[in-house]
Amino acid sequence: MTIVKSLGIFGGTFDPIHTGHLFMADQVRHAAGLDHIVFVPNGDPRHKAGNPYASAEHRFAMVSAAVKSNEYFSASRVEVDRPGPTYSIDTIRYFRRELVDFQNQIFIIGSDAVLGLHAWHDTEALAKEARFIGVSRPGTVIDERDWKEVESWANLTKWMTVSALAISSTDIRARVDDGQSIRYLTPDAVVDHILEHGLYSSPYSIHS
Repeated sequence: MTIVKSLGIFGGTFDPIHTGHLFMADQVRHAAGLDHIVFVPNGDPRHKAGNPYASAEHRFAMVSAAVKSNEYFSASRVEVDRPGPTYSIDTIRYFRRELVDFQNQIFIIGSDAVLGLHAWHDTEALAKEARFIGVSRPGTVIDERDWKEVESWANLTKWMTVSALAISSTDIRARVDDGQSIRYLTPDAVVDHILEHGLYSSPYSIHS
């Protein structure tokens, strides 16, 4: 990844990555004045219920293919290659070390994650070392008391609503399993990878 002064870190399962993720990242980059967005697929997402449907290698390959054509986007293997549990604070510190000319770093998270920040690993360090942008789907309602509670300790920089997030990885997996088209919901390179490797079609093994 090119050395940048202002970086957005977009972590997630990306199972699979889709057009909504890409559109949202582009909107955040412009709104926050970021030089670059790095997509970080989870290796062992301990905060998620259950396991990803596709292996970390497949998910990283799909993310890499999806962001390849955008000079402001890149994909990182930092969590895929990290042994053991995946914690966001470790990823934030990793990029802080790697960016020689570092000035500004933003962690991009969804509304559900914002309200669950208190349960993340080492929340005290997160509050000190990270700035966050929260992103929600249209119609998502955040209770004002919940928001104030998070805002009281977390360094929340901005809140954005992005219409393209109506697309979901869950729906894409279901459509694949049902034999329906997912063209235009996710980049062609991701569609091709899913079809080539038989991802998300029952019975699909996470170890494939």
